[in-house]
Amino acid sequence: MHTKLYIIGNGFDLYHGLPTKYSEFADYILQISPETLNICKYTLETNEYWCDLEKSLGELIPEDLIQDLEVHAPSYGAEDWSDSGHHDFQFEVDKILNSIVKELPVLLRNWIVGIENNFKYYYNSKRLRCIDINGLYLNFNYTCSLTKIYNISRNQVMYVHGESLNINSTLIYGHGYHHENDIKQLNRDYGCVNGEGDPRYEEVIHMIDSYFVNTKKPVEKIISENIIFFNNLNNISEIFVIGHSLSVVDLPYFVEVIRKTATNNVKWFVSYKFEQEKVSFWSKLIELGVSADSINFCNCDNLLTC
Repeated sequence: MHTKLYIIGNGFDLYHGLPTKYSEFADYILQISPETLNICKYTLETNEYWCDLEKSLGELIPEDLIQDLEVHAPSYGAEDWSDSGHHDFQFEVDKILNSIVKELPVLLRNWIVGIENNFKYYYNSKRLRCIDINGLYLNFNYTCSLTKIYNISRNQVMYVHGESLNINSTLIYGHGYHHENDIKQLNRDYGCVNGEGDPRYEEVIHMIDSYFVNTKKPVEKIISENIIFFNNLNNISEIFVIGHSLSVVDLPYFVEVIRKTATNNVKWFVSYKFEQEKVSFWSKLIELGVSADSINFCNCDNLLTC
């Protein structure tokens, strides 16, 4: 019977010495494919928090993209207009969006696999005493650090976003942004309503719409496909949140966990790195329905005794 659930985020791998910061992924892209990093300037900003990579995917500003590239959509009445250039605008937009949607996942897997292949080099020999080999693990990381360091059975781990060393596993990342109203406004702004307006802009807006759909994290689908795991949480009495930022896009998983353990009088143990994170984490858990007296915080430096 499993009585402990561990919710594992990127801070867990960082604690064990793995170079899995988003800024380190950006450095990797810069080395391997600098052109891709330059193309991604419309969405990606470099900092250390993985959740910000996902958030930034939903913060593409369509107007900036269009304004930068509409030089490839001259007026049909321009002196230098040629039918051969009718799709130049769409081609340039597609090149950028395609790099984000199709090239980033390949770079992501190659980067993570590279870390996995050099695991012994990066691992700093730290171990957390609070880890229970009989626990269940809701793992938001791609790496197999739980198995390699703690010998946790694969059967006890739900890899929320995919498992890097499983070639049949898709690595999932994405935003939680609802973009539909913005696309409608974009169509109105560029006169692409009821079949009217420049067809080139209409195609570009459709491309941007598809981008937002393709980079949105399919949270509900993931939960549905792993409902057996969540149904097995009925005996959980302690929940450890280790290295997770409680980013908005991942909160539905917490909602499902809370729903499945609502009658268990669960104690929560939440790791944090900075003091200000305690306030944010506490507020989010309270808002999700966790009682204040059941929340306990452990500084990352004290996780050995968590």
